Amino acid sequence: MAIIRACYVPWYSPDTMKFLRLDSLEDYESLPLTAWKIKQPTDRDAEIREEALESGNLDLVIVPGLGFGDNGSRLGRGKGYYDRYLAKCSKKTSQVTTIGLSFSRQWCPKDSAIPMDQYDLPLHYIITPDAIKAFGEQDSHMGI
Repeated sequence: MAIIRACYVPWYSPDTMKFLRLDSLEDYESLPLTAWKIKQPTDRDAEIREEALESGNLDLVIVPGLGFGDNGSRLGRGKGYYDRYLAKCSKKTSQVTTIGLSFSRQWCPKDSAIPMDQYDLPLHYIITPDAIKAFGEQDSHMGI
């Protein structure tokens, strides 16, 4: 029996972020580009597409970052979209595994840690070209 997974992509407004369901690769390819050249559902889509938290199907989030630290920390763009969304996830659904994808030059060594405050949530895994780095309790997360 095949496992069927749903795919969701982020949609941003000035004050919130949602993950909206895609139906197919063609659906993704048809999305318009933002000013940053990122494919994103339209504002109308945000009203009619299934949202990941409402479906309860969210189990993995690939989290972007400008830099990553050896304690699971990440440097985002400062708006807190992902931290706020992941905090909502922890209240609405079972544990969501978070993964950061990092080029080697985005990796910060121990002596130059990325600062974290009370709203910053550490990632469970960071994948670099050379390694998969795991942080925190791994028993409750995907078997990577």
